[in-house]
Amino acid sequence: MLNVMDDCTGCGACMQICPKDAIHMEEDQEGFLHPVIDDELCIRCGLCEQSCHALNEAAKKLPQEVCVLQSKDEKLLEASSSGGAFSELARYILENNGCVYGAGWGEQFKVCHKRAENAAEMAEFRGSKYVQSDGEETFRQVKHDLASGKPVLYSGTPCQIAGLYRYLERTRTNTEELVTCDVICHGVCSPELWKGYIEYMGNVRGEEIETVELRNKKVGWSLPYMHIKYTGSDYYKSWDRDIFYRIFWSHNALREACYRCKYASVERISDITLADGLGFEYIKGWDTNKGISMVMINTQKGKQLFETIKDRVCIKEVKTDLANQPMLGEAAHRPEKRDEFWKLYQEQGFSGLAERYSKETILFRIKHLLVKPLLRVTGLYSVTNRIYIKIIKRK
Repeated sequence: MLNVMDDCTGCGACMQICPKDAIHMEEDQEGFLHPVIDDELCIRCGLCEQSCHALNEAAKKLPQEVCVLQSKDEKLLEASSSGGAFSELARYILENNGCVYGAGWGEQFKVCHKRAENAAEMAEFRGSKYVQSDGEETFRQVKHDLASGKPVLYSGTPCQIAGLYRYLERTRTNTEELVTCDVICHGVCSPELWKGYIEYMGNVRGEEIETVELRNKKVGWSLPYMHIKYTGSDYYKSWDRDIFYRIFWSHNALREACYRCKYASVERISDITLADGLGFEYIKGWDTNKGISMVMINTQKGKQLFETIKDRVCIKEVKTDLANQPMLGEAAHRPEKRDEFWKLYQEQGFSGLAERYSKETILFRIKHLLVKPLLRVTGLYSVTNRIYIKIIKRK
């Protein structure tokens, strides 16, 4: 019987492989999905355990090549969180009658994985989400696509990719046409907290939310902004002032398994790994404030796909720098006050968290209103911002 407790990442491979549909996914008190088995339907075949990446080691590999890139397509670059790497890879797959899977939006801005067959459908996969995505039944869809001979690009967190590989291996699926793409993940935020944030932000203004963009480039790539478009107004807050961002970077709202992530390593699970191009902001000839991506090419299959987009992007080879990507060295640390955080949420809801995480001290206001503008004028803001991000990620 499947028993992974806190090591479960909620990928859903067990649910999707069950021949009797005896497994369904349920949310725990923090909003994270876990498998629940119907004992009356279960035939003890063991496929759920065999497909579980938490119970089985996955093959990982060191990158063959690392580079930073920026798309030459100005519109695509503007719509992307970083340098447009994912969109360029996805565009090639779609142009060759393939399909792309990625994290999109469901009802009430729930983050969930979807399938796209054209550029319009794929557009919502762009942009960082930071919230755990519900994979739903996309593994089964991938299996069907591959059986039909379609090229497939599947993007997700490393644990989602590991779950997909286990599922396809146990279902004996030919993966020749599959390319996987993961991200350097800092841990996934609770869908319950995200739902609470969306409801809170809707109530604050009393307007309907039309779109959400977690990493808007209003003032440039070096300072991400949360952008919420309402029916009659817009909300913009930088990552160090927005409530959701503050909660996310506190690491209190991450899934328990994230604190023991076995994929927080230079050795990667996927064909291609994507991330921000941290620390490479001063490449001559590039307007890096429009965003740059770091790309780790981990397999020959990944390299073959990457070669197809080289004429569409500006590229510079670099070395993997752990100082710029701390999650290539260790998982996020579990905060000492995590239990206190969730107790507050259970007692007071998101409004209680909002009150705590919206407070701005006098020192903070001095930094935001005086120090930041001065750093921007002197050209030092990007450097100091990246140093600060690395410090808080290591806490």
